[in-house]
Amino acid sequence: PVSSRPAALIAATGPLACGVTCLAIPGPAGHPNQLNALGAGVVVCAFMCMRGRTFVAWVAFAAIVAVFGTWSLATGQGLYGLALAAPNLAVVGMATLFAVVVRPAAAVIREQNRESIREAQALAAANARAAERDERRAELRRVAWPILRHIASGQQFSGDEVHEVVLTEAQLRDSVRARAMALPHVVDAVRDARSRGVEVVVFDDGVDSAEASAHRMFCDLAVEWLGRVDGGSVTLRLHPPGRPVTGSIVVVSADGSSQRVDVDATGAVHGP
Repeated sequence: PVSSRPAALIAATGPLACGVTCLAIPGPAGHPNQLNALGAGVVVCAFMCMRGRTFVAWVAFAAIVAVFGTWSLATGQGLYGLALAAPNLAVVGMATLFAVVVRPAAAVIREQNRESIREAQALAAANARAAERDERRAELRRVAWPILRHIASGQQFSGDEVHEVVLTEAQLRDSVRARAMALPHVVDAVRDARSRGVEVVVFDDGVDSAEASAHRMFCDLAVEWLGRVDGGSVTLRLHPPGRPVTGSIVVVSADGSSQRVDVDATGAVHGP
């Protein structure tokens, strides 16, 4: 429904237009088009009924009838004004019937549509969770199952095998903490860097809002920097949504010197 004050202002245009028209016609109308304000005012009343302001519409229609009745009496035409306006009662009546019968049904239909949308969203979210769970299960089976079988067999781990277990644990941790960077070439580059003794920390704070091109540029740049480093630490971070920087790469060498590279939302690279 239209708000009360705008509804009153809109409804008042009908009686006001009819009053101005009648003031300009000192006697019987010489042409039907001189009374077009009556039809326009009735249309406004019907519109207000369909917008849920039935009472305001009927008050405006009564005012229109009163204006034309007063005009016809004042100009010596008797009840001509009432006879002119009365047939429009059917138009406002049909609009009122629409407001009483059709509007509630339309509200029910809209609510059902909203409920259908909510159910579809809930189903999509459930399917996404199931797909993510299946993907995580498959990854865990592929990466961790050989190690678990080795542990279950009771055999001792060699030094190289212990190192592989440490790398695998870090990879699984990254897949949870930085899911957006769990791309094959990034995962391989991170694992290779760690195998060389580089301390690598990866995490993201919501890459969903980033442009695909900026995300791709950041991942490619991360692989490039990971291939250069032979010691120290590398931190890869995807920033929260709404920031001008999509991701940052911070490299700290063994002697304590550091370098930082940023990729903005357009995919441009800032830094050394």
